[in-house]
Amino acid sequence: MESEELSTDRAAAAAQLAALQADRERLARRVVTPWWYDACLGLTVLLLLSSISFRDSVWQFVVGGAGLLLLWGVATAYRRITGVWVNGLRRGRTRRLMWIWLALYTVVLALAAGAEFVLGLRGAMVVGGAVLGVALALISRWWMRIYVAELRGEAVTAVVPRFDAVIHPPPRLQICGLLAVVDTMEFAAVRDEVGVSDSVLSKHVKQLEEAGYVKVRKATIASRVRTSLSLTAAGRAAFDAHVAELRRITGG
Repeated sequence: MESEELSTDRAAAAAQLAALQADRERLARRVVTPWWYDACLGLTVLLLLSSISFRDSVWQFVVGGAGLLLLWGVATAYRRITGVWVNGLRRGRTRRLMWIWLALYTVVLALAAGAEFVLGLRGAMVVGGAVLGVALALISRWWMRIYVAELRGEAVTAVVPRFDAVIHPPPRLQICGLLAVVDTMEFAAVRDEVGVSDSVLSKHVKQLEEAGYVKVRKATIASRVRTSLSLTAAGRAAFDAHVAELRRITGG
C-alpha cells in the first residue's frame, strides 16, 4: 500500500493539486473575521491611547486595562471560532499593508503625543486614538480581503522541485497544505478540514513531527487541553518543494 501511495503520475499529481486548492478555498471561508472583530480592534487602540490622556493613574489603569482585556478577548474568541491564527506580518502581500499601518501609527502617535504633552492640548491622545482606531478597523478588513484572495489564488513558490515521501500521502499533504498558510491551527480544526478521525490524524501528525516538519503545542485553557499544530521551516521548505514537483509532473 505504501509503495502505491508513493508513486504518482500526471493525473494523480493534478488531483492532489486540485485537492490542495479546494482545501485552501474552504480555509478561506473559515478564516474570514466577523464584523465585530475589526470594530473591537479599533476600540482597543482607542482605549489604550485614550488612557494616556487621563491624569489620574487609577483611570489610566482602568481604561488601559480594559483595552488590554478587550484585545485578549478578541484574539481568544477568533481562535476559538476559527481554530487558526495568522501573524499579521506573515510573508506575502499582506505584509506591505502592515508596514503601512505601522508607519501611520507612528506618525499619528507622534503628532498626538506632541499636541498633548508639548502643546498642552488635553485630549489630543483621545483624538489620535480615535483616528488610529478607525484606521485599524479598515486596514484589518482590507488585510483579511487580501489574505483570502491569496488563499483562493494559485500559490506559486520558486523552489527546486523535490519529491518528499513523508509528505506525499494525501492526508499528510493536506495537513501540510493547511499549515503552510497559517501560523498555527488547532488539532480539531485540522481534523475537520482533512476529514479523518482523531486517531488517524494523530498518526499522520506524529510521522510529520518525527520528520521535523510539524511542531505540536499543548496548552491548558479553561481546564481543557488544546493542541495546536504549526509547520516548521523545514516542513515549509519540504512542502513547497514537493508541490513544485507535483506541478513539474503535471507540466504546470
